[in-house]
Amino acid sequence: MKGLSANVFGWVGIVCSLVPWVLFITAAAGWFDPGPWFTLTMLFFVTGIALTLIAAAKGSRRWALAALFPLASIFLLLAVLHYVLH
Repeated sequence: MKGLSANVFGWVGIVCSLVPWVLFITAAAGWFDPGPWFTLTMLFFVTGIALTLIAAAKGSRRWALAALFPLASIFLLLAVLHYVLH
């Protein structure tokens, strides 16, 4: 059961770090107001990092490496935004 909960926390953390990409695409397409976009993005990224670190504490240490995924994702998204806006 301990491994299962660690996997659930880990995978939900990964999904949380993918949600900002969906928000970015929908904001770029004009499907919703991008005003609160940055706040939502940071909230999902921080949640993703926290959940993967909780998964690492509860189960396999591989989830500690998975915590790098939200970090890499946020830097990639910021690079894409910088490229698009300039």
